[in-house]
Parts: sequence; C-alpha cells; structure tokens
Amino acid sequence: MTKRPSTNPKSPPAGYRDRAVLAVALVLVGVVAVATLSPEAGARNAPTTPTNLHMTAVTATSISLTWDASSDNRFVAGYDVYQDGVKVGTETLLGHTFIGLRCGASYNLGVAARDDKDTTSLIATLLAATSPCFDAQAPTAPSGIVQVAKTATSATLSWSPSTDNVGVVGYGAYQGGIRIAQTSLTSYTFSSLSCGATTAVGLDAYDATGNR
Repeated sequence: MTKRPSTNPKSPPAGYRDRAVLAVALVLVGVVAVATLSPEAGARNAPTTPTNLHMTAVTATSISLTWDASSDNRFVAGYDVYQDGVKVGTETLLGHTFIGLRCGASYNLGVAARDDKDTTSLIATLLAATSPCFDAQAPTAPSGIVQVAKTATSATLSWSPSTDNVGVVGYGAYQGGIRIAQTSLTSYTFSSLSCGATTAVGLDAYDATGNR
C-alpha cells in the first residue's frame, strides 16, 4: 500500500504564507503612516506673543490695557492676563481692566495668547502704575523761620522743611497777606522792600494735590 504524504494543517502552503506576511507588513506600514499624520501634531505650535500692549485708562484703583491680536496655526481661543506674574483671568477680547489695585502703586502686568489646546505664547509685559492716592491733608507749616540776610531793600528768610503724608512740593512766600512767589527751596529773599521799614511776610507749604 502506498502512503500518502502527510499534510500538516498548521502549515499553510508557501504562497499563502507569503501573502499573509505581506498583509501584516501593509497593516504595520498603515499604522505608522496614520501616526505620523496625526492632526494633533499641529497643536504643539504656540500662538505668537501679543504685541502693542499699552495702557488705555487708569484710576487710583484700576488699570486698563489693550493689545494687538496674536496668530496661531489653529486658532487663538483667548488671552490669559497676569498681575505680578500670577494669572488673574482670561479674556476673549483684546483688552482687560485690572481692578482692586492700590493707589499710587506700580504693577507688572502681562498677557499671553492661548489656543484651543491650551498651548500658550510667551507673556508680553508692561510696568504700569495707578493714580496717586486721594490726599486731603495739608503739609505742616514751615517752622524755625529765621532772617539770615538783609539789605536796605531786601530780607532773606530760611526755615526748616515741612512734612506731609504724601510729600511736600514747595513753599509759598507772602508779603502783606498776598502770595508773591513759590519756591521748592527752604529759603527765600523778599525784595523791593522799603528801607528802614518793618514788613509783614509769611510762608506756607503745599503738596502735589494743592493742599496748603
């Protein structure tokens, strides 16, 4: 009896194996191609940094800024705003008002663009200050007034500096009850006086608000 060659069902014909290997290779190549063309790859590009950042309004407790739009390979979703390096809000428009600030104080303010994947640009910054504090308090009156020089028609006075809760700007000189001059110094010469006569003169101090 002639034996038939045994056939192993687990070993497909050579041609079949070649086609299977080719199919697997094509599948693997397809996977690699899809990964390299992922649409998410473009989101890694950050938006451009906002430009032309400048102040548009200021009060004693607020500062308003505006800036030019950034660009992005996807689209700009908004702008993060910063106060002294800390993020304090997000805007979709090209401006922001910082509120609750201290009067007469300086702040480092900034803005960064952000896209829809939360990729942010570099922060554009600006150093800005609020308006001076409201001041209703007058400086102290000049003290220690002494006459340091005189001629037949003039007299020079000197005095100790006044103090103020914000700052003394200058001093007013009065003759006969009328203010005739102002000076930032702590001395003043009254001129065109009558020789041998006694003249009533006076001094006061004033601040930047005009309090005297």
